[in-house]
Amino acid sequence: MRAFTGEALDRLAAAAERVVRAEAAASGAPRAPDFTVTACSPCAPTRP
Repeated sequence: MRAFTGEALDRLAAAAERVVRAEAAASGAPRAPDFTVTACSPCAPTRP
């Protein structure tokens, strides 16, 4: 995921986690999914 601010990146990550958890619950997964951040880079700055 890429975002211009840290707050937007946090919202994107939370939304992705909600979608994955909902899909797992809807499909009857035996346990909740685990989430691990494997890499993180600074936000992409805007350029004029």
